[in-house]
Amino acid sequence: MREKIKILIIGPTPPPYFGTAVATQKILQNEKLNEKFDLLHLDTSDRRGVENIGRWDLQNIKLAIFHILKLFLLLLKKKVNLTYIPIAQNVPGFLRDGIFILISKLFGKKVVCHLRGSYFRDFYERTNSIMRFYIKLCLKKVDRMIVLCERLKKIFSGLIDDKKISVVPNGLPVRELRRRKGEHFLYLSNLSAGKGVFFALNGLKILDKDLHFKFIFAGNWRNSYDKKKAIEIIKSFKKIDVQLVGAVKGEEKSELMSKSIALIFTPVHKEGMPWVIIEALSYGLPIISTDRGCIPDMVKDGENGFIVKDEKDLAEKIKILLENEELREKMCRKSREIFLNYYNEDKSMEKFIEVFHLTFSSKG
Repeated sequence: MREKIKILIIGPTPPPYFGTAVATQKILQNEKLNEKFDLLHLDTSDRRGVENIGRWDLQNIKLAIFHILKLFLLLLKKKVNLTYIPIAQNVPGFLRDGIFILISKLFGKKVVCHLRGSYFRDFYERTNSIMRFYIKLCLKKVDRMIVLCERLKKIFSGLIDDKKISVVPNGLPVRELRRRKGEHFLYLSNLSAGKGVFFALNGLKILDKDLHFKFIFAGNWRNSYDKKKAIEIIKSFKKIDVQLVGAVKGEEKSELMSKSIALIFTPVHKEGMPWVIIEALSYGLPIISTDRGCIPDMVKDGENGFIVKDEKDLAEKIKILLENEELREKMCRKSREIFLNYYNEDKSMEKFIEVFHLTFSSKG
């Protein structure tokens, strides 16, 4: 029997829950990938919480040193053929990830890196000349880079040969559709100003004079200041019933999704391919979002939702969905169609298999 290609998956797993951790867990647990390859895991999790990601602190430095030493020992002891590394978009994180790349190449391994965001170019251009030199040095060693959508390939212009860049969208398992009569609008995310919480609240303020409806914010707060500020705004609402329900998962999340009129997710900072939008697509929800990262590929403006420019635009689009049931149903069908065609887990994992085989068989 032919020996399987042995792949070392480097990355965090939940908790805490954030994009890269969720994605790493899905790769490790996927039956198709485990059938095709022998997967090992170097867990880089920091269980303290998402607020510690990318920070300069003693614990992060200790963790980085520990993970680097662990990688060295794994490559020394195990017959690894290829390492998979989701790269960070901040100085502390990429310093560590760059060492992962260089050590892997020192041992003669093929390296696949994965950008699960969209602001790597901004990060690169903001750094000093020494850091830029280090980034270029590390990226030259990469055999293949994965991005989430075609529009993100340009991030690596001048840093990686375009022929070495592959597109692999995120994907979720196909579940039975459980749509019920919409009871509320839903905002589901880690909650912060950057994720668009105040963008959404300011849009609701515009509607509070005229409309009655229920709006739910679900998720953990990134910091206490944003939470305090949001609660003060929510207390001022007269007609709209705004609720903060905390983090949700499992059946509780499924219930919220199933009973939603639409998902509202309006990030103002950079995004990659948000998992929450793929979840909303899988539930056949209309989606209102902003033009960040891959979102316009997922939310076709006017077809399965709206891409909004500002708070006034958001308010107008919420009102349109509230008052037009026929349009909502049309958008529900389109969201489900987009999910099945582009963002289901089987298609995503098939692309991973292609990338791993292509990288392993390539020369150099």
